Amino acid sequence: NKQVKRLSQVLHSNSVQNALLKHEVMSLREALVNERTRRKRGKALPLLEPEEYNGRAIVWSPRKVREARGRQQQQKLEEEQQKLQKAEAKRLRGDKRQAKAEAVQLRRQVRAEARLLREKERAERAERAADQASQAAAHRTTQQLKKALKTSQKASQKASKTTFKNRVGAEGRRGREPSGAIAGAPPVQSHLGRKIVLPTKYQ
Repeated sequence: NKQVKRLSQVLHSNSVQNALLKHEVMSLREALVNERTRRKRGKALPLLEPEEYNGRAIVWSPRKVREARGRQQQQKLEEEQQKLQKAEAKRLRGDKRQAKAEAVQLRRQVRAEARLLREKERAERAERAADQASQAAAHRTTQQLKKALKTSQKASQKASKTTFKNRVGAEGRRGREPSGAIAGAPPVQSHLGRKIVLPTKYQ
């Protein structure tokens, strides 16, 4: 999955940056310790004056000097710790801003990919619908053509039968015209004016 891969890359990048920053912090710590050691002789020890100090010269015992050096060392360590804490807080704020920006970019990318996917699916559905409509229209046209052809064939057959019947009827009428003419002729009469009826076989 692209989102999972992207998040894995972000986590790996943050891990590498954390390791580099830790190494940098250790280097700074060592540099501060070295600087403290180098300047140790030039800085006055924080010796505590006695409660009843009258302004005269004070001779410090080795124990007092050790305590003063311990306080000086502790003060330097606290200062270094504060610097490190500030650097770490700054780094964390930077990491937080970077992670937030990457998360925003990732969400934006996910939304863009989802939008493209929806558009692709919508286009595919429209294409399928158009194909189905085209196939349905082609099927209807084919059925209409078949129906029209069948109707035309039936009409042609009916017209042929009607023409054939009319031709046969006309020919039959032409064949019966002579007997009709004889039947319609005036009857034969004798010289006395009587009607002569012909036998059936002569009619």
